[in-house]
Amino acid sequence: MGIRNINKIYEENDIIIKIVKESKLMYENEKYAYHLLNKHIPKMISFDDKKSSIVLEKINGKRLSEIKIDEKIVIKLAKAIKYLHSYTKNGKYFVHGDLHKDNIIYYNNEIYFIDFSCSKYDTKEVDYAAIEIHIIKDKKLLNLFYKEIGENINKDLIRKEKVKHALSHLEWANEKEFKEIYKKSIKIIEKNDDLIKEDDFDYLGLIKLKDNSKIEKLVSKVDENIFVSRSKEYYKKKTYNELVIFREKLKRLFPLEIKKAFVVLEYMLNASYRVFYEDYKRELYGKKSNLEISRRCLEEDVKSIIDCLENKITEISKTSLRKLDKDIDTENRLIEADHKMLLYKSIKNLKDCSYIVSPLYSGVLIGPFFKIIHGLEYEYVKFGVHDQNMKSLYDEGNLKLDDISINKNFPKKIDIIDGNIGSGLTLIILRKLFEENNIKVKLGSLEISYEYMDKNNDFSILGNLDYKTYVSTRHHTITDDIVQTLCKNPNNYIKKLRSYGMQNEFLSDIELLYNRGKSICDMHNIEISSIIDFESNFVLSMDIMNKKIRYLESYPIEKAISIIRDYPKVNIIDLDRFYGDSQSLDIIKKIMKIKKVRVGGGVRTKEEIELLLNMGADKVIIGTHATKELLKDFDPNRIIVGLDSIDRRTNKKVDIAKKIKLFEPYCSEFNYVSVECDGKAKGGDVKNAIKYSKITKNIFNCVGGISSKKEMEILKKHNIGCTIGRKVQEGYFE
Repeated sequence: MGIRNINKIYEENDIIIKIVKESKLMYENEKYAYHLLNKHIPKMISFDDKKSSIVLEKINGKRLSEIKIDEKIVIKLAKAIKYLHSYTKNGKYFVHGDLHKDNIIYYNNEIYFIDFSCSKYDTKEVDYAAIEIHIIKDKKLLNLFYKEIGENINKDLIRKEKVKHALSHLEWANEKEFKEIYKKSIKIIEKNDDLIKEDDFDYLGLIKLKDNSKIEKLVSKVDENIFVSRSKEYYKKKTYNELVIFREKLKRLFPLEIKKAFVVLEYMLNASYRVFYEDYKRELYGKKSNLEISRRCLEEDVKSIIDCLENKITEISKTSLRKLDKDIDTENRLIEADHKMLLYKSIKNLKDCSYIVSPLYSGVLIGPFFKIIHGLEYEYVKFGVHDQNMKSLYDEGNLKLDDISINKNFPKKIDIIDGNIGSGLTLIILRKLFEENNIKVKLGSLEISYEYMDKNNDFSILGNLDYKTYVSTRHHTITDDIVQTLCKNPNNYIKKLRSYGMQNEFLSDIELLYNRGKSICDMHNIEISSIIDFESNFVLSMDIMNKKIRYLESYPIEKAISIIRDYPKVNIIDLDRFYGDSQSLDIIKKIMKIKKVRVGGGVRTKEEIELLLNMGADKVIIGTHATKELLKDFDPNRIIVGLDSIDRRTNKKVDIAKKIKLFEPYCSEFNYVSVECDGKAKGGDVKNAIKYSKITKNIFNCVGGISSKKEMEILKKHNIGCTIGRKVQEGYFE
């Protein structure tokens, strides 16, 4: 552990002089806070940037560590915290960042905060976590605090912030303090390398494993010491009784670490689902079945899967499937909506449902997920427009509700939720069938085939949905290809995923599918209050040169553009224009037909800006040639100004702070480009990006050399966009 460079604090009569020695950033944070806030802080009298010193009025009160914290103080504290959080920037809240009893003074019946060196724009839970760790331990007083705050508290996010808070204390501690702080921190930090994270999931909902001990036959080796959680065994055809025996054998592998438990549970769930489906059909057609038992097994396996997603020690199914007297073949079909994480995230946010009805196959997991997460009852219907016999019966007017469901007593209000939809005709027909029986219906889908709608130019189904998401069902077109690759030559599995634009170091596959759906909706001006939301600070930067997209030259241009669609924001840099005249306007037009992008690269004149905006550019990026005269006649919301750390014409360092103040009124975003790092993919200038972002209200992006997700996450904490080019292009489209 290193020794901290401690700040110096001097008292003189009625003033406090604080010299911030720990870092320049901390000094800037302090100065920003005292400029920003009007109350609940000492008044700032003066400051000296050269000495990193601030002169403040002296508050002659007592620190909270010196007094008993009662109800009166808790109420005052809540009101003061609400005041801090009333300042916002780009959807984030101003937070103190280091609240503890010695940083809060009680004077003249008011709360005063001091030491803003860790302040930033972030989630409110940053401060709530510190309050719970350091200030309010009494549960009644804590409840009073949150009652006074008067809003829903995200307990899970507070828990995560507690972990980060504890870790930051360990980071700052010197050797003497370390052991004492570690004892406190270890109670908060649940250290477990085997925990499931969203990043673990690839396109088919699989998890990468470091070893395959105990589950050798269930996994496939795709690289040195890397295995994915499925093998040919998962896709083998099995009879009803073979599935019963197989699931029982799998149970004997437990106990297992969480990730390995998830692998085995996917196989168990695949078995219990296929047995349940056959039992449901038998029951519907009046044959003897084990439906009650297979439904219980399905629910218990779903419960275990959810436990794994929540990183709990899973309790394995206590119920065993039962054999049939006469064995039968089962349908060997993949479960639709196979992203268990997607199901979990979506259904957790669907809190207004009452009674769930889902069509088999695609909705087989939806009902059990609702039951485990929200305690709701559910039922299935065996109907889908892909089943031509069912569709024909409906068209002829001969299909009744009793023909497709074993339930004879539905409630008066139901929610029909499908796993994924194309035309949405299944949901529309089902609603008519239920409404004919005087049952009110709401419709929803966890995934939607936006490509199908885009191709047919028909988004009418969206108007019929009460619950919808941006997540696109692109996997319908590629699942078979990926499964075949996994079964024939697992070593090519990751390569195959990358060829489809999946497997991204910075964004999860679910996020990529979400962005695809959102991109299509944006192009059609369709706004959705989505079931789930992925807030990302990721910006993809793609260069166009010689009428090709760099690093994607081997792809047909339509394929290259389809990959671009999967990112939240995209910068298109026209290098041809940068080095002379643009040869790539036709390519840029094609991109703009399917994605709202920001375009730059050598933009010099008003005519070029107007041309790009009229073509449909979301925003235009102007860098080296930006002037007030060039930009003054354009809507600032359509302009991004590039801030090169070094002037590319003179090779001299640029005064970034000065340029920010000059161009702030004429744009909505800044791209801070570290010229020294640009194009190297060896790490970006994150530190300076954070510093410069604090002196503007505009959106701020860091560009140049970024090479890791850690950098992206650090920038996100400071509400800074993370622009990445070469690292994504070379790493995933090679």
